[in-house]
Amino acid sequence: MTRPEIIIRIDATWHPIVAPGDTVRRGQKVCTEPDAPTSPTAGRVHTVRFDPDNHEFLIAVVPAPPVD
Repeated sequence: MTRPEIIIRIDATWHPIVAPGDTVRRGQKVCTEPDAPTSPTAGRVHTVRFDPDNHEFLIAVVPAPPVD
């Protein structure tokens, strides 16, 4: 079963500091702006893409499986 991706939206004036394949922790910064959103979950970055219609970056994170 595939875990659904979580999308983090950041303004395009900020620059992502994560790349596809990176592992992120919950609460980790994902861009250069100090007050920008952080990763809401631990997992692996699947994609980072630019959305020109909304002038933002979309960072897709696949959550890590739960620890038993």
